[in-house]
Amino acid sequence: MPISLHQRRHSFAAHEYESLTVGLSIPREVLYAGIDRRFDAMVAAGLTGEVRALIAAGHKPGAAALSAIGYREIAAALRGEITLDQAIERAKRESRRLAKRQMTWFRAEPDIVWIDPRKETGEGLRRLEAFFAATDGARDG
Repeated sequence: MPISLHQRRHSFAAHEYESLTVGLSIPREVLYAGIDRRFDAMVAAGLTGEVRALIAAGHKPGAAALSAIGYREIAAALRGEITLDQAIERAKRESRRLAKRQMTWFRAEPDIVWIDPRKETGEGLRRLEAFFAATDGARDG
């Protein structure tokens, strides 16, 4: 079921459980730099060999195992369609685009409490403690 259909069906439904959703508000340039570092670490940890093994096991370009961001680009490099450097840059770009789409989607959620982890850790902890104190009391009562 597409998420849009699920949202239409349940957008005005009563919440069955108390919940607290906390989002970490990170400047885009910091987030993107972290995405780039993470992908570099994946490559250093053997992503190219993992993709090579998937191809050797018979997975085709459109297969689920090779359709994820990073895997798709590295597979294209292993097939000689692009260079490894191009694959890495494309994978990073696609990861950043996905993060941007996710942030757009999450920002539309009215119940998310956004906290900047670089300066509001105390506030985040206070909110979590208050939430759990309230829900513990509701269970005990």
